[in-house]
Amino acid sequence: MIHFLKNIYSGKTEWAFTFRLVGAYGLWKLMSWCINHFIWLAGLRKQFNAEMGSFLAKTLATLGQWFGDPNCKSNGIVVYANGTEGLEIADHCLAIPATLIFAFSILLFPGPKWPKTIFFGIGIVIVQTINLLRLGGLLYLQKVASPAFLAFNHSYTYVFLSYGSLGLMLMLWMNYSIESGTKKDLDSREP
Repeated sequence: MIHFLKNIYSGKTEWAFTFRLVGAYGLWKLMSWCINHFIWLAGLRKQFNAEMGSFLAKTLATLGQWFGDPNCKSNGIVVYANGTEGLEIADHCLAIPATLIFAFSILLFPGPKWPKTIFFGIGIVIVQTINLLRLGGLLYLQKVASPAFLAFNHSYTYVFLSYGSLGLMLMLWMNYSIESGTKKDLDSREP
């Protein structure tokens, strides 16, 4: 079994990519299960989500003011712009699953430690930036679009953008780690 896991991690089996992605998703689901079943973890999650939602609401309000809406403001986890009823940044709006699946995927894929650390940090920033842009877009759509168009974009556009960008970033990391691994293998063979 240990030999099998080593082969998966090193990429020596044709199923390595699939096992790694399933492993990343499985780690997220295990973490989610633990948080939902242990009271003290649920309390920490609730506190984290409230603080993260408040931070995102304040950030959106500031960006709204910068982009020409001087009355844009936040109150807790809700951000208000002129002509809107307010956008509540609930738990599912924090991009936590996407961020953690990305993080676990990078950790499970092989590669040099220092570049992996840099890519890990940059990737998390990219995922959260996409989420912030999504929330800003939803706040804008709340002003100018129909409720049905807003609901569609809330439910589907972000899934496409976030998981598409995750796939692209994982592809970039895999190409980098394969190239650096191949170069390392070639360098070690030279006399």
